[in-house]
Amino acid sequence: MQGKEPSNQFVQVHTPLDASRKAYEEYERNDCQCGQTKEQRIVNGSDVKPAHKYPWQVGIRENDSENYMCGGSIINDRYILTAAHCVTDKNNKPVSLKDLSVGVGDHISTSTKDDGMFTKTVVVKQIIVHNNYKPKNYDNDIALLKLFEPISLALSPDVGTICLPANDDKTYENINGTASGWGTIKNNGPQAEVLQETMLKILDSNCNGNSREVTENQLCVLPIFGDTCHGDSGGPLVVFEEPHYTLVGITSFTFVKCNDNYPTVFTRVSKFLQWIEDNTKDGLYC
Repeated sequence: MQGKEPSNQFVQVHTPLDASRKAYEEYERNDCQCGQTKEQRIVNGSDVKPAHKYPWQVGIRENDSENYMCGGSIINDRYILTAAHCVTDKNNKPVSLKDLSVGVGDHISTSTKDDGMFTKTVVVKQIIVHNNYKPKNYDNDIALLKLFEPISLALSPDVGTICLPANDDKTYENINGTASGWGTIKNNGPQAEVLQETMLKILDSNCNGNSREVTENQLCVLPIFGDTCHGDSGGPLVVFEEPHYTLVGITSFTFVKCNDNYPTVFTRVSKFLQWIEDNTKDGLYC
């Protein structure tokens, strides 16, 4: 999608047209809060209800594919946080921008008409991959997508940001988290059309005896009712910390198969707070 404006069939993202960026930021900041769910198939997961319950969830497509190849999370009005392996090629280089797009405010991945007020495909302006990403063991498996235009965080309740951890003090071990995505509903199976969610237990650093396979930049989870699978990579693992949800993990890899009683590994977001801050200084946080 290099050089192309987003399709007119979607609601246009609000962008400030005058020089009053400060006034725009104050308006946006006063009208948004991070980590707020909209209350009312991940393997063995369930449909997210109500639609847009997790307004920070995005899908990442390559080459105009019908399905999302990966997920991601909105962290501010200009940046998506995802996994490095989602946006790098076999030579560990960022994929071509013309092949990449982001679905914002989506619920049913194969439709652009069913999701309510705000569903949009957004053009990616820049891919920022962590410079120490190691594909062999997925260490530092984290990347940022800078969007071509900012998302108006006050435009629709269907779109919002996820809160980042305040610091690196918490391990979150023995806490249940929620993962979401449009990945396959079983090994080598079809991808889910409706956004799925599942609960996962965050393990301690022993990772059920697999500690040699993980680094301090990663965390392990154990499936409770279901597991992440192919196509869920890059998506969020969140925990509820009153009064909001916090992004603690980015879906990275499984040891053998999905939902096989082996731990699933996530990038530990709290280890990268300074890196995120350094690379998103022009973004507006709620």
